Amino acid sequence: MNLKIGLLWGFSVLSIALAAYIIADYTVFALFFIEATDFISYVLAAQRIGSGQPFYEVPVVFETPAPYIYPPLMAVVLVPFAGLPIELVFVGWTIFSIGCWVAAIALIVYALRQTLLPRLGQMGLPVLVAWLALFPALHQHLIYGQVQIQILLLLVGAWLLLRRQRDGWAGGLLGVAIAIKLFPALLVVCLPYSAACGRYC
Repeated sequence: MNLKIGLLWGFSVLSIALAAYIIADYTVFALFFIEATDFISYVLAAQRIGSGQPFYEVPVVFETPAPYIYPPLMAVVLVPFAGLPIELVFVGWTIFSIGCWVAAIALIVYALRQTLLPRLGQMGLPVLVAWLALFPALHQHLIYGQVQIQILLLLVGAWLLLRRQRDGWAGGLLGVAIAIKLFPALLVVCLPYSAACGRYC
């Protein structure tokens, strides 16, 4: 390993450390203002389910500070954790989100290793690692406790299954993603075209 590549990998490690500090710092900050995060709406909806209260009625949606306006899956999934301190659940969700991010990126790199890695070379890979660690959208997702990273992992899994002609399983993962938030349903429009062309990218 020459000096330039070593410096690039050192830059990548520093970028990961900086990203970890930023995420930890903002996570602690979010714990003090958790009412302003998106995650609070999921937990409050789960608490309403657990106590037998509605969470889709008009007064609930329009009069609560954090209305739940998504498909019910996330609220149902969080019901077992609704009785725990919300700060603890938020930290657990943050750790889970980081795991999903790493898994999604690893799957993409593995699937494209024959074309992506040669193009990146020894110098491009550490730069990619640094860029991914400092990606602002990642930090925003973690700070607000959003679900886009989980959806990303599901869609990456569906894409890999489509590449292996496992259409049924791919459709199942896409269905789960749609059950979390509706916008992945837009991909349903693209699938028939991709199938007709005999490729899924």
